Amino acid sequence: MHVLCKLCKWYGRHPSSDTPKSTGLLSRHFKRCKVYQDKKNGKPVDLFESFFAQQHKPMTTDRLCESVLRILIVGNLSFGQAENPKLVELLKEAFPQCNTPNRKSVAKRSKKEAGLARTGLIEWCEAIDSKVSLALDGWHSKVGNMEFLGTSS
Repeated sequence: MHVLCKLCKWYGRHPSSDTPKSTGLLSRHFKRCKVYQDKKNGKPVDLFESFFAQQHKPMTTDRLCESVLRILIVGNLSFGQAENPKLVELLKEAFPQCNTPNRKSVAKRSKKEAGLARTGLIEWCEAIDSKVSLALDGWHSKVGNMEFLGTSS
């Protein structure tokens, strides 16, 4: 389990994932987090400025496809929504130098990301010196025709 700072996007281990259940890691982060300190001290925080400051890389077709994939995943939307005319219009206006992704390119990117995640998980598990227990459970809903996968470690 992990925690995420909403202000600077830092992440670390959740306090309940360690045996002492100490919040010291969070306290140390907040002492170093410039955005948090500015907000705490009453300085105005421009969230748009901090967001666009992170966007230092120029947009490419590949990065645009990855961004659309993340939007679809977070919104639990079908890959077909990548071809939504209003989204395509917005992307063409915002990033005219990039090719807009379609459902096939988003699905291909999803498979690529899954392969990278699988490789990373295998390497991570191989580096662990202790035992790891995983419990997986999958089921299908009779009502609504939905599928679920539950994991626990």
